[in-house]
Amino acid sequence: MKSIIFLFSLFIGNTLFAQNPFESAEAKSKMLTYSNGRFNESFDDDTLVQIGTVMFNTLTKRIVSFVEEDTNQTALKPEVTSRWLSPDPLAYKYASISPYVYCENNPIIYIDPDGRENKYALAWAKQNMANKGVKSDYSNPWYGGSDNRWTFTNDEKPTRSVCYESCWTAYMNSGGNITPLLKETGFSTPSGGFKGRSTETGGMNWFKAGDGSDRSFVTDIAKGELGDIAFMGESGNMQGHAVLLSGLPASSSYEDEDGNTIETMTFEALSTSSTSDPGNYGTKNFTFEKQKDGSWQQKGGGYTFRGYGQLNEQNMKGDESLLPQDNSTDKK
Repeated sequence: MKSIIFLFSLFIGNTLFAQNPFESAEAKSKMLTYSNGRFNESFDDDTLVQIGTVMFNTLTKRIVSFVEEDTNQTALKPEVTSRWLSPDPLAYKYASISPYVYCENNPIIYIDPDGRENKYALAWAKQNMANKGVKSDYSNPWYGGSDNRWTFTNDEKPTRSVCYESCWTAYMNSGGNITPLLKETGFSTPSGGFKGRSTETGGMNWFKAGDGSDRSFVTDIAKGELGDIAFMGESGNMQGHAVLLSGLPASSSYEDEDGNTIETMTFEALSTSSTSDPGNYGTKNFTFEKQKDGSWQQKGGGYTFRGYGQLNEQNMKGDESLLPQDNSTDKK
């Protein structure tokens, strides 16, 4: 009998030591546990212990009962909040990406405010100008060139273009209440006449004059939205560049030869002199590197990023027929 008691005592002692190895040294260090301290996972005190909402018997290794969950706590249930209510309404456009993923499965560097592009100018430019052989002709622009054309004509498709006037034409073709507001607020003349990006009230200055209710000028390169006009370089005629944002900005970094970490930001845009349709209007990627003074310069010594011209889509509604149609009942 004494041998049994001795062996039982030895077993209990070794078990307790294995569960709390710091006790013999009188140390109070926290034990590394699977839940990182959220739940008590070393049970050398009581037979019955609570683990989360479960009462557990440490001797029989069985669940004894369940504890009613505290409904006053504000913690959300991941098994509920992580569910999607519907697939991405633009899933049919991106067959290579699952319709149930968020931001192309890369939420660290991408954002997607509403799951839809909802940018009328971008949609019009994609349908009517991008990769359609629209020549990038800086010696003979669409407005003010050899045709002496100065006024916007609805749904007229340019056969040639320079940078900002491509963006301008796409914006003017947005339809809805956008086109009238562009005329009324000085983006164009009241009759729809072209205003270049270097004019006092047009281009970048037009966006800067907004109060946020209809338009704004955003200098944070990470906060571009689809359909924005991205301005870079100088503001004078033929001294800078303007493109239509067709992909969200993506951040990255690399180490240069001296071991310095260089931050980069890359976005896809509809642009003249594109890579998708060389010599013509189409898509092109632009990569900028952060400088010591905080500015962003195009990689390879190109343009300096100036900012995004953005429309407030809550108040600026274009022609819905330009956008891909879907069965969603929750449209902005």
